[in-house]
Amino acid sequence: MLPSLNKMISAIHQNRLVLIAGLFLICLSLLRTAIHVDEARYLTVAWEMYANGEYIIPHLNGEPYAHKPPLLFWLTNAIWSITGVHLWSARLIPILFILLTALVLAPLYETLFPKEKSPLLTFISHGFFLSSFLIIGISQLFMFDVMMMFWVTLGWLIILRKEQNPALLGLIMGLAILTKGPVIFIYLIPVLIIQGILDPTKRTKRTIGYNLIAIAIGCAIGLSWALLAAYQGGEDYAQALLWKQSANRLVSSPYHARPWWFYLVFLPAFLIPGWFMIPWKSIATKTFWQESSVKMIGLWLVSIFFLFTLVSCKQLQYLVPLVPLISLLMTHAYQQERKAQDRPIKVLLGCSFILFAIIIFPLNQQLEKRLPLQGISQTLLPFTNAPLAFLHTKYHGELGFPTKRLKVDHFEEVRDLRSWFTKNPGGIAILFDSPTFFPGYYHFDWFQPI
Repeated sequence: MLPSLNKMISAIHQNRLVLIAGLFLICLSLLRTAIHVDEARYLTVAWEMYANGEYIIPHLNGEPYAHKPPLLFWLTNAIWSITGVHLWSARLIPILFILLTALVLAPLYETLFPKEKSPLLTFISHGFFLSSFLIIGISQLFMFDVMMMFWVTLGWLIILRKEQNPALLGLIMGLAILTKGPVIFIYLIPVLIIQGILDPTKRTKRTIGYNLIAIAIGCAIGLSWALLAAYQGGEDYAQALLWKQSANRLVSSPYHARPWWFYLVFLPAFLIPGWFMIPWKSIATKTFWQESSVKMIGLWLVSIFFLFTLVSCKQLQYLVPLVPLISLLMTHAYQQERKAQDRPIKVLLGCSFILFAIIIFPLNQQLEKRLPLQGISQTLLPFTNAPLAFLHTKYHGELGFPTKRLKVDHFEEVRDLRSWFTKNPGGIAILFDSPTFFPGYYHFDWFQPI
């Protein structure tokens, strides 16, 4: 009993930064009232799944939604079945996966650098990872990228382990496909190839066979849902799901198409604020990069980064799964230069939390001005059963969750509302207007015919 208790206390102490960061991120999430447009869309898909009980084919505004696989929506529905439908409980999911990713960092670092195993280095790796503005920011958004980061980091750990486990690696690949599609292979296949090149023990026929089995298992898990959904959703949905939202996004995406250099511009963002703690003199030496593990990490980062520059669809959050590797590289360089001092890391983490907390509230206010979804939700509380129309040039399904509507009719011109009000005499129309002097900022109004 006593050894088990001591072991548990030791584990809690070793991962104390994860617990502290978890409390901070949860408090930050509870205080943040604004809803980002992407969050609102994904929350609406989860809400419609909860309301109509359709778990195979996600829906958005009453129509089949092929843009994303269902795992995030399934997890959200599982949480809502316990807590009820709330924004705060849905936002716990990205925070949970941030913390789980942090817990994987220590075994991953110890596997890469077996001679540097110590609780202090675990503390430092957690500090670099959890102090990243990119990680703190993405933890506050109900999106898919944090879940993908966890599967990717866990996949790297399984690949590096001496004990080969194709079933577990295949399961991770399958869950990643159910999270965000086959993009998982961009993160993992270069790692398998580079490891085979650098490590002769991973170049055997047995290892290659195990890797192919893992890929086959992952594809089978993903396709078990995708083919069923395609069959039930019909030809148009199947085409959108199996082609437009996967392969087509790689070569000629209609969404977020950006030039190849897009990621280069934002590359420094991955090092903020840890940039100031990095011993650049050590990193700039040949000796540092001659280490086998450092060389492997560097090749992984470069190859994955290069592949994403070739993909037509580009978003900054697509590179979030690379932050754990960058954090481990920073940890290794830091411990060599500063002999693993923990005080600067404590200062880094504290300053990062304080600065982000100061920044987040003005950003929250600005986001609320740009898209006042909470205001709309409060305004429409007395009209819970009234049909709803939305008057604006674009609609992305963002009103469904805040207003708890399964269907919101969209119109671009006021004159188009006449026939709608005839069919829906008790309906309400939401009007969004962008002031001339403040483009991109909206105020809303609502009206019913007299």
